[in-house]
Amino acid sequence: MHHYAPVCGAACGACGAYYVDVARRKNPLNVAAVRENLGPAEVAELRKATPAKRKVAPRTRGKTGEWTASEYKPGQWRVRPSITIKDREGIIQRDELGKPLRFAQTFYGRGPAEGRQADAERQAYEWAAQIRTEYATFGEVSDKEMTHRAFFREWYAERRDVYSLSANTLHTDEWMFGLIEPVLGDRPLVSARWKQLSDLCADLLAVTGDDKRAQLKASSFDRFWAALRKFYNDAALRYHFVSPLQGHGKPVAADTAYAGGLDDDAIPALQFEQAMAVIRRAMEEPEGIKWVISVLFGLRQGERTGLTTDVFDWGSGFLTLSYSLQEVPYRHGCSAASPCGEAKPSKCPARKANLGPWPLRHGRHVQDDLWLLPLKGKKRRLIPVIDQIREPLEAYVRAIEAEPFEHGLLFHRQDEKGSPWRAPMDLNQWRKILLDVGLVTEPQLAKSARQREIDNDPKVPGTHLLRHTAVSVLRGLGVSDPLIMQLVGHTHIRTTDRYTHQQADLLYQEISKVGVHYAEALRAANPAA
Repeated sequence: MHHYAPVCGAACGACGAYYVDVARRKNPLNVAAVRENLGPAEVAELRKATPAKRKVAPRTRGKTGEWTASEYKPGQWRVRPSITIKDREGIIQRDELGKPLRFAQTFYGRGPAEGRQADAERQAYEWAAQIRTEYATFGEVSDKEMTHRAFFREWYAERRDVYSLSANTLHTDEWMFGLIEPVLGDRPLVSARWKQLSDLCADLLAVTGDDKRAQLKASSFDRFWAALRKFYNDAALRYHFVSPLQGHGKPVAADTAYAGGLDDDAIPALQFEQAMAVIRRAMEEPEGIKWVISVLFGLRQGERTGLTTDVFDWGSGFLTLSYSLQEVPYRHGCSAASPCGEAKPSKCPARKANLGPWPLRHGRHVQDDLWLLPLKGKKRRLIPVIDQIREPLEAYVRAIEAEPFEHGLLFHRQDEKGSPWRAPMDLNQWRKILLDVGLVTEPQLAKSARQREIDNDPKVPGTHLLRHTAVSVLRGLGVSDPLIMQLVGHTHIRTTDRYTHQQADLLYQEISKVGVHYAEALRAANPAA
């Protein structure tokens, strides 16, 4: 029932002009009637002349099952996919209550008006493919709404109560999250992007104030970066998404960085004589050829230890690099209804490998928690077996044919199964070579990394130094950038630039060309020469 009031405001209503009370009905037409002081007849005529508001009818598009696409406003599109999980035989999977396992999400189109429908459908297709792949690989779908703050509470409690980490490590974790919490605390984990984190790191490394100091020193930033990488790696494994730090190196302050992004006290790349000494010393070892290959072609540690005997094509003169040996953590395979009772996932009888973004079919189990996974750049690489290394490499392959190596690894330990070299073992071999050629000292190796930092001693270079050396030498010899990127597996030329360091002997040879160019003038200026 409508409430009418006289236009003139008198209580008697003698004027006979009425309008619908706008306090009861918020209608723009009634507001216009009030403003123009119209009577009921004029209001009726105005209503007939006013076009009705266009109602948009939802349109359903049967793309894949129970999907709805609707234009809820002119030019505004939304898509709501609803998918039911089925196994390979087409049987609908059900939850613990017996209900069909179904997932739904709403996506809104972005960008120009003419492309919003396609954008919303693209988001929906990507989400549906991710849900199906995740369930087929891991047997579950993780919580995509988990925020940074909520995950940190679980992650911190697990590291404190289950793994009993030291107080210093836990303090570093709290300190790290305190720096990122104002920016990312309430945001979902899966929404984190490298641009956000790189901007945050740039602010921490920026030199500000009258004292021209950064917010974090280099050593403090190293601890922050290590804790941040551990945080996102664990989150990515648990919630099955790609870490925003994957494929990115540690940011370095622009005013203090080498071209290669290493600290001042680290060896950026081996010089010619140092590389020659490393090669000579390595060839004295039974597996010395693996270090020669790493010096020449810049193999990563996992790529070197993960080489198998079937990678060679002696006819074409190439070896195909397809896999990298990696340690893969485990997760519980038992259900919440019947837990195994083990604190560590590796002890669970039904444990499952947490391969992160890689489905199980892309990996190859080697031993315990060691897997052969696709390369970091996701593309196979061809390594030329040049004449200088062909003979020693063939001799090594013939020598190990009689040895037991059930895992098929080219470089392996001398035990009954030919077990793979783990990362710490491979690093110890490398440090022994550095010690023998005089690049490090025994007191330097005896100290921990933390103690070397306190004593201001130079860092002990790891095996990644060989990649910097290979890129620097190849560029110095005039090899084109595309070939270098293809050989070492770089995706961006900026990475190759960071890996390039000045070779003193090559610099001398190149600059000597200037003297040859002006040789005649120089002889005239110095007759005694």
